Formats: sequence, C-alpha cells, structure tokens
Amino acid sequence: MLSVFLPIGWPDPKKFAKLCKIAVENGAGALELGCPYSDPVADGPVLQAAYREALAEGSTTARCLAGIESVAGLGVPLNLLVYANLVHARPSFCEDARKAGAHSLLVPDVPLEECAELREATLSAGLQHVALVGPLTSRERLGRIARTVTGYLYVAGVQGITGNAEDPGLDIVRSAVATERPVYVGFGIRNRAQVENVLGAGAQSAIVGSALVEVGKDEKRFGRMVAELAGR
Repeated sequence: MLSVFLPIGWPDPKKFAKLCKIAVENGAGALELGCPYSDPVADGPVLQAAYREALAEGSTTARCLAGIESVAGLGVPLNLLVYANLVHARPSFCEDARKAGAHSLLVPDVPLEECAELREATLSAGLQHVALVGPLTSRERLGRIARTVTGYLYVAGVQGITGNAEDPGLDIVRSAVATERPVYVGFGIRNRAQVENVLGAGAQSAIVGSALVEVGKDEKRFGRMVAELAGR
C-alpha cells in the first residue's frame, strides 16, 4: 500500500483538500498528514519549506483540525504526524484530532522513555498510538517500542531527515516486521522500485512525502506520480 504524506493546509487549504482527493483517486491507500511547525526536526528541506509556506498562509492548530475534517470523507485512514509542542499546547488535541477524523498519531520528538502520557492520551481519545524507529535502533529497543504501539511502527528507512536520497535500508524493516506490528516505511522513498522493495521486505505501506511535495503544485504531475508509485 502507498501512503501519501502532505502538510495540512499546503499550499493552501482548498488545494490541500484537492491534492488529498487526487492522491486517493490515484491509488493512495492512506494519507499521512503533518501539522505545519516552525522547527520540524525530522524533516528535510522540501517539507521544511512547505511548512514555512503553510505557516505564512496562517496555519494554526485549529486550521489543521479543520483541514483534517475537510478530507475525512475520502475513505482512507488519516494518520497524523505532529510535533510535541503543538500537542502540549492544546490539552484537548487528541480528542479534537479524533473528532476531526484522524485515525492515528505519531509525535516523532517524543522518545520511548517519555511516551507513556502521550500513549494514554491517544488511547483515551480513540486514536492509534504510532512510534518512530530509525535504522540504528537495536533489536532490544525495537521490541520495547513495538510493545507500546497500538497502530503501526513508522520505520525511517535511512538515518537522518526526510527527503534523503539513499535507498531505504531493509534490515531494519525486516526487524520491525518480526515484532508482528504493522510496519510503514518512510524517509527518502521516491520511486516505485523503492516502494516494491520495502513492501517485499514485509512492510504494509511505503510512505512518500518530499518527492510528491516537490511536484504538488502541478496537480496533473502530482496525480501521475502517485499513480506510478502505487503501481497503476
């Protein structure tokens, strides 16, 4: 399955909703949606720039929630990636996100040792708790992280930030699959061959973000690229 990542409200709220619709129509089985943030430490230059554009357009947490609601009827899971400060600043964030139509929540800058409160809040709200693991994660730590997850493991296929040009490493994918949790793989996936590689290693989904955001302002090109990545 292909998951398409888009910053919520980018390049503007109406076009964001249209891009989500185009993605689903062209084969995306899930949408990964990021709330724009001023210091997205896990994201590379392409997504950083898109976040800056969305913030300049007036993005707020309230507008992000409205953006989720605007695409909740597309019939695919809506998986949120949100940095911790935004969640902490709104005590009702998890409940509000679920009411808007979100299915899961990943907060990449909350590590295993600090995730108990977040996990409890997601479960109480009816959201799945998702955790991020990198290619250097030990098997022992991977197992401990997997036991906290109620949704899926988000595996960063390369060490570093999103948009990396390296091929995703498959050893960490296989190790994550061995935990018997659903596995989604992102960071640097740009073509169908890479999608097939991570799916062939046992992952349930390949997540593509930067490569699609690069072409996102050209809707036809965006749609063609989603279809190609989805194997259509």
